[in-house]
Amino acid sequence: MTSSPSRRDALALATVAALAGGAALLAGCGPNARARATVNAGTPVAVPSFFPPTVTAVPSPTTSPAPVGAAPPTLPSPDAGTGPETTLGGMSVGMRGAAVLRALSQPPVRTVTHGMGTPEWHYANGLTVRLTDPHNPARPDTVWEIAARQPFVGATATGFRLGDSAAQFRDLYRGLPITAPHVRQLRVVAPDGTSLDVRFDESGAATSIIFANNRLP
Repeated sequence: MTSSPSRRDALALATVAALAGGAALLAGCGPNARARATVNAGTPVAVPSFFPPTVTAVPSPTTSPAPVGAAPPTLPSPDAGTGPETTLGGMSVGMRGAAVLRALSQPPVRTVTHGMGTPEWHYANGLTVRLTDPHNPARPDTVWEIAARQPFVGATATGFRLGDSAAQFRDLYRGLPITAPHVRQLRVVAPDGTSLDVRFDESGAATSIIFANNRLP
């Protein structure tokens, strides 16, 4: 059954009235309300944050901590000497030949150690340097003996020089065991096995100072 024309007209009038009332209400709310009522397709809509954003922790690369009380690892330098008690005029037992050449330049005399055939260098300042075989698989080209004679003017790390007396030697090295292998000769041995031998003349003055480590050749 179809509606009569009077009922259709009544419905149409009611719809128009409702639309007009909504427009009037929107107009009364001001421009801000009208702007909020319209959302463009390309305009982002802010969403209130009721909860803090989720943060994903990214672990940073770290190294395992060292045990408490552990000393930091150290690597020996190939040019490093064996300690303060084994140096003579800046040269040390255990140095490489290249380090000696950098410090003293080329030796005026190159020969070999008697009975061993290993390199032996003589310098004009009174130093003689003896090295291990360059082809030694364990310690190639390494200083195992340093000897000082006149006119050498340098000193050991503790300050002993050629011309000093046996009494001065005993005083400087009183903290180490001192032996006398021969007449007019005194010796001390460093913890690494390097020996310091000093020979004296009849007046008691030092004529030679020799550092050597026979474990190296």
